Amino acid sequence: MKKFLISILSLIFILTAHAQTAEDWYQYNGDSDGRHAFAFRFPTDWEVRTEGDKIQTFRSKTDKEVLVTVEEFEAQTYDQVINYFSTDDNPMLSVEDIVIEGHANLHAKKAIYQNSTYLFVKRASLILSINYQEDEISAQIANSLTFNDQWQQYFDFTEGYTFLFPSKFKVNALSSGVQITDDAIFGDINFQVNKFADIALEKAPKELENADFISQKSVPFHGIEKAISATFEDDELLKDFKLIFVSREQNTYSLTGPNLIQNSPHLDYYEQFIIEMLESFEFFDLDGEYHSYIYFPDIRDNHLNVQAINSLKSESVIDGYPDGKFRPDSAINRAELAKLIVSTQANPKLENYSNCFTDIKEEWYAPYVCYAKEKNWVVGYDDGKFRPESNINRVEALRIILEALHQELTSEEQDLPDDIHPEAWYWKYFAYAQENSLLDTQHVQENNYLPAQDISRKEVAETIFRSLQ
Repeated sequence: MKKFLISILSLIFILTAHAQTAEDWYQYNGDSDGRHAFAFRFPTDWEVRTEGDKIQTFRSKTDKEVLVTVEEFEAQTYDQVINYFSTDDNPMLSVEDIVIEGHANLHAKKAIYQNSTYLFVKRASLILSINYQEDEISAQIANSLTFNDQWQQYFDFTEGYTFLFPSKFKVNALSSGVQITDDAIFGDINFQVNKFADIALEKAPKELENADFISQKSVPFHGIEKAISATFEDDELLKDFKLIFVSREQNTYSLTGPNLIQNSPHLDYYEQFIIEMLESFEFFDLDGEYHSYIYFPDIRDNHLNVQAINSLKSESVIDGYPDGKFRPDSAINRAELAKLIVSTQANPKLENYSNCFTDIKEEWYAPYVCYAKEKNWVVGYDDGKFRPESNINRVEALRIILEALHQELTSEEQDLPDDIHPEAWYWKYFAYAQENSLLDTQHVQENNYLPAQDISRKEVAETIFRSLQ
């Protein structure tokens, strides 16, 4: 029997403690020893059972037939787990890379066997195998997989590689790769991938700049055919550090390695993170067109507002919804806008800012609304209310943003949309914003700005982002 075969316990019981109602489906939460918690959604007329501590089955309560099986494997490569399920009676016929696009992008391998279909998803040293039937509900369950471990998956669809990184860290694009930093600790660089174009694996270490090459040796690297560990001395710090080099076709890529000595090349605080990121690094081949994202699955790198939204997210000015999405086309209410605009300037405390309108007491948005009122950025209605949950229209939002982020609102005479009238109270705000290219105008049709319609979240993000430049 192969060493990683999971033994089946005789006791089989229905998991109810892990089920939480979510709309008309339940959610099953698995903990994977507490390291990479995962979840699946399944219909309310189904049930989940555990068969050993590493196997979960999903079945209909009516006929009890197992239609989805999830099994956990530790410290195995994709090839090892995929080959484990290939037998004489059920040979593997094909395998391909796919992206599960849901709450977050997940890289997966889809393997077709003679009698079954599997998805394999790698999370650092954990691999989940998901065996499902070719019916709509089973496929929906298999593709509902999410992880609740505060990590994200980075994709470079051009170069064909992916790895995990902690959600609290920031992604910075480089001309030759990508860099992961922690802005909370002085922007410390804790992981980096660099491409050495058209340079063979064995020669790449000696091409590294700003460091003295010391030595290199071949090392195993979870399924990648060839890898080298190279040691260098930093020219400035005079400390030794290690990089891992892997190759694909004619190109070689360097990856930040574990520390050789204290705090080199990264703070020891990040050491476990580095190991996880290295374990998660994989090459892939995908058919079709994919677009990656950093923070929100509905704000991908081809979205027209991606720079504005990602920049404000990286600065903790904006956030998404519990399902992980940003919902760029959704309306924004008055309380949400107050929070966004105040977050660019301050972090007010509830004890100092509350009870400033008759309908603003000590709610989550109270400090933001009351701070904005003190600064004269927002005003209430004649009845003394602020109406925090009311959607805000384009020109009302524009007034608040400009009052908060701009000192003098002067503009020259210019051509304006047909529905922006010179006698309107908002004329000066719109004219200033248009003259200074602060507006998102994707919605404009037939020279109409539609000032009285609800402003969208993406429009607000774009105007705030441009105002801060």
